Amino acid sequence: MINNQNNPIPFNINRHAWPTLEKQQSNSIISTYNDEIWKEIRSRQYEIDKLKEDLNLKIQQSQDRYEDHAKKIKSILLIISAQNKHQQENVERCYTILNDFMPLLSATLTLFQKLTTNFNEHNKTAGNDKNNETSDL
Repeated sequence: MINNQNNPIPFNINRHAWPTLEKQQSNSIISTYNDEIWKEIRSRQYEIDKLKEDLNLKIQQSQDRYEDHAKKIKSILLIISAQNKHQQENVERCYTILNDFMPLLSATLTLFQKLTTNFNEHNKTAGNDKNNETSDL
């Protein structure tokens, strides 16, 4: 056995058996080694937790910025929608007024054209009468 402890038998895949481990191990080495491993694990876990906190904080900040931007965009869209509605109503009013006004304007212009024509014809005939009166004198 002592010989077996100093020279362990190498693993042979064909034997389907595991090699024997040393029976006498130094507990202080294992204990120190285990403590170092646990310290390293705790240290790494602390780093992971700190990174996780930082990541969660950044995610929360990003979420807050996203919600803030979403609110602003919704407000802008509501304002644009209200402006669009107001402008559409104004265009409809202008169209209605123009539709009501154009026939009146057309009739008025036609009337003025007839009056002007009549006035010019009246002036011509009145001018001819004056010329005839002056010729008679």
